[in-house]
This record gives sequence, C-alpha cells and structure tokens, in this order.
Amino acid sequence: MLVGQGIVRLTGWRLNTGYGFLDDAGMAVFGAILVILLARFIA
Repeated sequence: MLVGQGIVRLTGWRLNTGYGFLDDAGMAVFGAILVILLARFIA
C-alpha cells in the first residue's frame, strides 16, 4: 500500500470509484504488483 500511495503522491494519479475503501484497495493492489515486478526484475 505504501508503494501505491507513494506513486499517487508523486504522479498525481488517482483511482476514483466513489468509494474510499475501493480507491485505497486498488492503489494497494497496484503497489503490490509493482513490488512483485521489481523483485522479479532484480532476482
């Protein structure tokens, strides 16, 4: 979630579903995918 929120703060991208929980969950999933891809790239 920290990675997803960091991306939001740096780029200004925002997921707007109308529900705060879904917005946060979507950004957490996005951040988790980025972390996994980065780990695979490094390993």
